[in-house]
Amino acid sequence: EASSTVKIKGFDAAGTTTKSLSADVTASGYRNTWYYVGTDDTFELTSANIRSKFTAKNASTTSFGTVTIPAGTKRVAFAVLGNKTLSSVIDVDGQNLDVKANFTKETIAIEGANGFEAANYSVFHFENENGIAATEYTVTIG
Repeated sequence: EASSTVKIKGFDAAGTTTKSLSADVTASGYRNTWYYVGTDDTFELTSANIRSKFTAKNASTTSFGTVTIPAGTKRVAFAVLGNKTLSSVIDVDGQNLDVKANFTKETIAIEGANGFEAANYSVFHFENENGIAATEYTVTIG
């Protein structure tokens, strides 16, 4: 009969057991949600660039809330795990208009932490080479 109890061990560089993860820490698995607001609209949207140039939200969430967009911003992008839709992007300082039509959706496989296997993300991005005026976006992803 198979046991449902599994013990995970951590090892140091020499291969010596350092701790039992199942006993000493709480293991939780999640994938970050990512966003980028900036003036560099030239880099490709790849796993490596998203992991290095975007800001990670430390949770597996689709909630970005209100995002500040400084004057001169040339790229705004959001990346969430799975096949998602961009429900709305309300331009708070722009008469509360929904500007989601400005965003393009791509599916990009983004590697997990510590080289963990890549997973498909919905990446919504908007570029304006002239830069946009300062504003705030309230973002809803479904």
